[in-house]
Amino acid sequence: MALPIIDFSPFLNPSSKAGAKRATALEIDRACRDVGFFYLSNHGIDAEITQNMLHTARTFFENASPEEKNGLSIKDAGDGIGDSARGFQRVEGGAKGAHEVGCRT
Repeated sequence: MALPIIDFSPFLNPSSKAGAKRATALEIDRACRDVGFFYLSNHGIDAEITQNMLHTARTFFENASPEEKNGLSIKDAGDGIGDSARGFQRVEGGAKGAHEVGCRT
């Protein structure tokens, strides 16, 4: 299944009709339920901000010490401080995903 690309522009265009916004919202709902992830296009976030965020994240993952990464690791919901959902998680033994191959900027 391909990663959905969803056009967010109906929510940024003041002349968009409610039906267009609803259709976009339903696409997001479907992507979340069926795939779990999606790309959002025409979101209005400046490309420079996006590139800076990607550069900062890449720098962290390539250069942070194990201690720094561990400090941001996923916390188990059972320990009373986490939700088992957000944070750094090391992936070992797998090949890089398509999104990681050749992504140097």
